[in-house]
Amino acid sequence: EGTLLGTVYKGQVFGEIGAWGITDTRTATCRAGREGLVACTCISGAAIAATLKEYPNARTTLEEFFDRQVQANQASEEKRRQWLKEVAVPALAKTDLLGAFDWDFLYNIAVNLTEGVYYQPGDIIASAGGEARAMLLVLEGTVDLEVPSGAKVGRLIEGATFGEVCALGLFSTWMATVRARTVCCVMEVTQDALKHAASLPEGREQSEQLQRVVAARRGQVTTGAPLRMMNIGASCGDVSTRVIALVAQRSHVRPGRVFEPVADDSVTGASLLFVTQGQAAVVLGEDHQFVMSLPLCTVLPEGLLAKWGAKVAAVTSFDAYRIRRSEFEVAVLQDPAAKKWVWGLRLKEKEVAERVRQRLTNAHGLIQSQKEHELSPKI
Repeated sequence: EGTLLGTVYKGQVFGEIGAWGITDTRTATCRAGREGLVACTCISGAAIAATLKEYPNARTTLEEFFDRQVQANQASEEKRRQWLKEVAVPALAKTDLLGAFDWDFLYNIAVNLTEGVYYQPGDIIASAGGEARAMLLVLEGTVDLEVPSGAKVGRLIEGATFGEVCALGLFSTWMATVRARTVCCVMEVTQDALKHAASLPEGREQSEQLQRVVAARRGQVTTGAPLRMMNIGASCGDVSTRVIALVAQRSHVRPGRVFEPVADDSVTGASLLFVTQGQAAVVLGEDHQFVMSLPLCTVLPEGLLAKWGAKVAAVTSFDAYRIRRSEFEVAVLQDPAAKKWVWGLRLKEKEVAERVRQRLTNAHGLIQSQKEHELSPKI
């Protein structure tokens, strides 16, 4: 399959130049859409040729039209290829889900994507509970995430995504309503586009990598990770536990390595960090100065660490689970069963955050006091 140049809808035509007998070769392939049946009417070229024979003066007009059409098609193709290279592929490369893949694989995904759709403030981009077979990628503007009650639980900025698990085929409905906050442009990264790129011979390695991601997420659902490890009474049978397990991004951090937190105003957005199965410490500065050890099975806001430039270092190997706060809220606000454990988790987060903030404040003050003042050599 080649580059997707456009879409033909009900009532539109294609191949008219060939039917008029002006050219005997097609410049593009028209393929039926991936969903539903397509019914087309074939207008005989012989019938049109007979009409042109009867009205020969019309042929000159059609040839002039053909020349203009060829130029327009060439311009459209060039515009599409430019969009793929300058907009679509760079945007995909910055996402959490696809950022680790090479340019060629991302291009093979992008060729089957439709260019972003513009929305006005207040427009609904996706409705909670509606069928979902794609990941939404914000190319321009800002959108809000809402639960069915109307409460806003998060905001997506340019470069942010929502619905990665839907693009992976792990979830089939939108978990929240996505509404335009400002004028925005949003692109759908579909399951079909991912499958197409993964099905190509050169995409075999990337396909295996995606399959590992899918298998890992399913494994998290089975075990209830990370909530079941927090000793807060969360059950694998709770919908919220399963949803959080599905969206959690796991990183295995080995001794000598560090986990890099993300800021609240980053593309990823405000996130919660769950540390399980191992010993970890908060460190500060380029030399990774020790600040404090983190208690086993802990949760804290990544934004707090990022604000101070702190990182989480592995004393022994540990598992880190990143969960966007917006997705966490979407899960717990729609599941009554979450009430039995969510307040205990929020209390644990608050207590750990206060301890970390205090120790970071002290450590930062100590580091500053040890720095040589710029006037010291002159004293």
